[in-house]
Amino acid sequence: MTPISPRRIQTTPGGYAFETREDAQRRINETYAGRGFEVFGLDADWEKDTVASKDGWWHNLINSSYIIDLKTLTEIPDGPAVNKRKD
Repeated sequence: MTPISPRRIQTTPGGYAFETREDAQRRINETYAGRGFEVFGLDADWEKDTVASKDGWWHNLINSSYIIDLKTLTEIPDGPAVNKRKD
């Protein structure tokens, strides 16, 4: 797994964060269609690790989180794409 740099996130909003795969795909379709973007998972808590974006309907990541390559999972967890971390 690849952690997102906590130093970068402390000084700027983190990357996009979406509650579901469908929401992530919606944003790709809206802005990045045909450019080869993919949906990845985050090992993060929706309430603690993201905030509503000032730039749109999505959230931004605010805490360092691991990125999960969803294509390598043999079983997809139920529920939101984020909010899978156990504290």
